[in-house]
Amino acid sequence: MVNYPQGVQASNAQISSLPPGLITVFFRGTSGIDERPLKQFTNYARQLRIYFVGREQAAADCIISELKVINSKGQYTFIKVVLSLIKVVDDVCKDIMNKETVVYLLFLTPGSMISGTGH
Repeated sequence: MVNYPQGVQASNAQISSLPPGLITVFFRGTSGIDERPLKQFTNYARQLRIYFVGREQAAADCIISELKVINSKGQYTFIKVVLSLIKVVDDVCKDIMNKETVVYLLFLTPGSMISGTGH
């Protein structure tokens, strides 16, 4: 078991040993639990390019401002979509693939759908 928070912080610090110029995609990176890994990764990585996907432009604008303070050498691109259909996800992937030859890391926080009145 990881000793939290020291173990997590030590693991995060190892990101800086990754090569510069990582191209990374964060799906659902504009709020809460999805936003934290984006900021932490930005804090440790060097000369990175990040694409992050979400539905809230205003939240993304604030996040980009914060990311530039955390890591001014990074490039941050927000893609505004609602990820409720597989076709939309396919379109986002094609868009990124048209701009990049490789994606090194993918961060995906699964969503959930609750239906009915179950307990």
